[in-house]
Amino acid sequence: MNVVVIDNNISLLEELVGVVRGIFPSSTISSFKDPMLAVKHVYNNPTDIVISEVKTRPVSGFDVLRNLHKIRPEMLVVLLSDEPSHENKAMEYGADGFLPQPVQAAALSELLEKIQGYRPLDV
Repeated sequence: MNVVVIDNNISLLEELVGVVRGIFPSSTISSFKDPMLAVKHVYNNPTDIVISEVKTRPVSGFDVLRNLHKIRPEMLVVLLSDEPSHENKAMEYGADGFLPQPVQAAALSELLEKIQGYRPLDV
């Protein structure tokens, strides 16, 4: 499985990569501070799941979601934010899921299992 993780905050990005690695230890995880580089990566590489913070720059996670759905409509996209009000907008824009930041491993694992039947090896 190929997973892309996006967050402008490097410490939150590293934390999120650790959570994802714990859920999918044998997966390839690519992390990006710049959301536009992440979109380019997805364009050029097979990707199963993208997990992105909403408040990214120079474009928002909502913009990333729209671009990704044009590239790979079948791909799962989970948006994250420390603002609960972003959840409704995330779902309106077509996100497969939404979680509050900082992400808890059990919550992410449960969400991924729910939206696509992924079975984590370890939580």
